Amino acid sequence: MSIAGSAYRSGSPAMILHAGQGAFVFLLIAFLIGLPLILNPGYFSSDELQWLAFADKPSLGDVPWNAWFDFSPFQYRPLTFNLWLLLSHFIGYHPIAMHLVRIVFGLVAAWLLRSLLLQLDVAPRRATLACWIWLLIPYTVYTHGWVGTFGDSLYLIFMLLALRHALILPHTDSWRSIIGNALPVAALTALALMSKESAIVFPAALLIAVLRRRDRVGVAAFAASAVVVLIYLGLRLQTILFPHVATFGYHWSFANIPARFAEYTVFPFLVGHFEVIASRTHLANWPALLGLGIVLSASLGAGWRRGLVFWIGWIAALGPVLILDDAYNQYAYLAGAWACAFIAFIWGRIPAALRVLMILPIAMLLVHGGQQIRDIRHIGTIQHNLYTDLPGILVGATQPIAIQAQRGGDDFILRRLLGNVPSYHRAPVAGRVLVVASPDYRAALDYRMRGDGHLIPAR
Repeated sequence: MSIAGSAYRSGSPAMILHAGQGAFVFLLIAFLIGLPLILNPGYFSSDELQWLAFADKPSLGDVPWNAWFDFSPFQYRPLTFNLWLLLSHFIGYHPIAMHLVRIVFGLVAAWLLRSLLLQLDVAPRRATLACWIWLLIPYTVYTHGWVGTFGDSLYLIFMLLALRHALILPHTDSWRSIIGNALPVAALTALALMSKESAIVFPAALLIAVLRRRDRVGVAAFAASAVVVLIYLGLRLQTILFPHVATFGYHWSFANIPARFAEYTVFPFLVGHFEVIASRTHLANWPALLGLGIVLSASLGAGWRRGLVFWIGWIAALGPVLILDDAYNQYAYLAGAWACAFIAFIWGRIPAALRVLMILPIAMLLVHGGQQIRDIRHIGTIQHNLYTDLPGILVGATQPIAIQAQRGGDDFILRRLLGNVPSYHRAPVAGRVLVVASPDYRAALDYRMRGDGHLIPAR
């Protein structure tokens, strides 16, 4: 049993102090890992700017809040969306403040993940390193760098809270106590489902408590979560699977599962690629396959049963996103947490030679995550400079202005940052800007966007 995992159970002041110091160092380093994303001067996509426009109202009463019990919208995420609107209303025009809040949510998830590993008697140093690595893998960096992904951290936080609660409950034969202790799990499941649809995998996490405890308390916690998910699906399944209007990015088919599994599994080792959707044309990348092969060997090297659990857990953590037509980085946020945590859990059983070889895939993950930080900050800088220049230009414009990126590689960024943004500082934007593809030298242009996002006259 680890020192940190038993500190509070033992009641020893020295052990509690030691555990507290470890938690402080962990959070300090975790904060420093997130600091480059916090200091990003701008936003990642039009989503943040759209919600900023929705929330930029004279008072809170004028903000278009999401209804808590209206289950008809395709994306029923009232907790996530209302939090996003609230933050946008107060600090939306201060991206660094928004990024700080976003990173704090990620740090809470990391701290809970580390606490869970300690609770499962993983050595403190190993648990700490696993969670630091999780904060730096490309899936996590992408999610924490995009303000539009609060829901992913929220449902992971609720899931970890529920699992930790289920693991520490005392053994009892009283059904009244068992049911009473399971109610917080049901409440946390409901909160997760109000954060994001992917939380339907919540009961799968509670199976850890069932297997760990092997008593009626663990089964009751699992059952409470499963009942809430079943009720949710009864209310929402028709809308999710068959929306009245086909929603871009959410078309689905069970035939997609093999392709999505391959893409999400290979992408972390595809150093140099920004989004997981690029995996589909690079699945034969030999360095990526080498890194993946080492991880596969390490998971099986700890015993075929543990290896099987690792990969079943990876599939379960991805869950419903495997049937979608498209793949997005933030969808593997939970799966990345599972992979890092489970490798830490079985690390001592992995043969020594394979542990040495694991340095390569871990290095690939860290380099890839560092590239994600660099690219997200680059996009944020472009957004900041673009929207510094754009409002003043639009004020004097009598007709839509045509903008072209000087560098062809910035076309996608320019379109992403201007797509369907209603207004900025309450000045209309939508319909007043025309993005011209680059290079198109025949089109009439008003402005060109430099590589740093600033606009210069085209003439």
